[in-house]
Amino acid sequence: MSAAAASLPTQTGQQLSEAAVSVKAVSKVYPKGTQALNEMTLDPRGQLTSLRGASGCGKTTLMVTVLRNVAFGLELRGTPPSEREAIAEKYFSAVDEQRRRKFKEDLLQLVEEEKKTFIVVTHSMEESVYVSDQIALLLATAVKT
Repeated sequence: MSAAAASLPTQTGQQLSEAAVSVKAVSKVYPKGTQALNEMTLDPRGQLTSLRGASGCGKTTLMVTVLRNVAFGLELRGTPPSEREAIAEKYFSAVDEQRRRKFKEDLLQLVEEEKKTFIVVTHSMEESVYVSDQIALLLATAVKT
């Protein structure tokens, strides 16, 4: 599982966690014609949202797209790198079960304390049900244009 969290600071230093992330009609076709996303729309504002689906369905593509756009938005706002809200990625799959459980507990505590938008990518239904406010199920399109 990987996770990302983001919020955009305003000019006055207030947080816009409600508007930090919104995905509207995102499509991605790779150079050889493989379509990873087709008009994907997701509104994870202020929630912990899990992206679930089989390998190759576009979960990572969507996460990378979101991370790039959040970073770009912060750059456009002129937010100095030292003041930017952390966009953190943690990979839970390479750790033992005890640490993985602790990471999930820490993530839930962070969501509760920070009141920000979080997106996690996971293959595990149990994990997504345990940590998520909402689950987005991505289906493999396997479409070549």
